[in-house]
Amino acid sequence: MPVIGKRLGIHHQVRPGQLPLPEDPTTYVPDGMRISRFRELPITHADALAATSLPPLHRDPFDRVLVAQVRVHGLTLVTADTVIESYDVPMVRVGDPP
Repeated sequence: MPVIGKRLGIHHQVRPGQLPLPEDPTTYVPDGMRISRFRELPITHADALAATSLPPLHRDPFDRVLVAQVRVHGLTLVTADTVIESYDVPMVRVGDPP
């Protein structure tokens, strides 16, 4: 289950306007991944178990899985979420400055 695609789809459908996209997520996500040369990273059992051992700094399960994947796979997280910055993982902050 790709977390980003799932999350964008949920926000687009359930909370329209909260996360505005230039087009439908079913087009936007695959096109953006292809253009950016990103690869899909499936959630493994190791990722899920690592997410359960994180300190309770962030309540969002999707974000906790992303942090766990960064740790398990030695990645860098790109985020605009200021709460997720509380985790000690390699991170690039994007978006408007606070």
